[in-house]
Amino acid sequence: MNVNFGNIELPAVATLVLACCIALPIALVCGASSTWRDRGPTWGELLGPLRLLQWPVWAAARYEFKWPVHRGIDRVYGLLVTETNAVVLVRHHRRDQHPYLTPPGGTIQPADESPADVVTHTLGPVTHRVEDWTLVDVERKAGHQELVYAARIRSADLDMARAATGQRLQTIPLSSEGLAHLELHPHGVARVLRQMTTEQRGPM
Repeated sequence: MNVNFGNIELPAVATLVLACCIALPIALVCGASSTWRDRGPTWGELLGPLRLLQWPVWAAARYEFKWPVHRGIDRVYGLLVTETNAVVLVRHHRRDQHPYLTPPGGTIQPADESPADVVTHTLGPVTHRVEDWTLVDVERKAGHQELVYAARIRSADLDMARAATGQRLQTIPLSSEGLAHLELHPHGVARVLRQMTTEQRGPM
């Protein structure tokens, strides 16, 4: 069944949808509380229920992160472990302070579509040789979240990353002894690293 609007012929279903689109705003206005009757509701008031949706679940794409992320705000860190069971860390120097270590990674940039893309900013293109990224931890903080991924990297590829980027890359044995007395940042990532060493030892 079709319905004619002047020279335009629409199927009945399309007509019904069009009528609902017109009637719904009218119903919202007519059914508004007395505080709206003189001025009418604002768009903010009409769309207010959308604010109940959790950020960033509704606002950002997953791509290959396997988790909703917000670019330019959220951060990704890669726990890359070599075949000798050593984890790759980046050494940072601060003026008049002790150096500290972080896993490669950082803030998710607008063009990043995977953990490898984020870590590439630190290790260079060789990062895309790394496969089987596994999301091992998500820490939510005020205003952002930190996603931690684990993967394996070959020592030969790590040497290429050193040569290509000039980063101060260190390999530290993935053990409680190897990580002891190191200043690791962020603290949530340090916690995950130390937890991994506990899981490797297994129950006593």
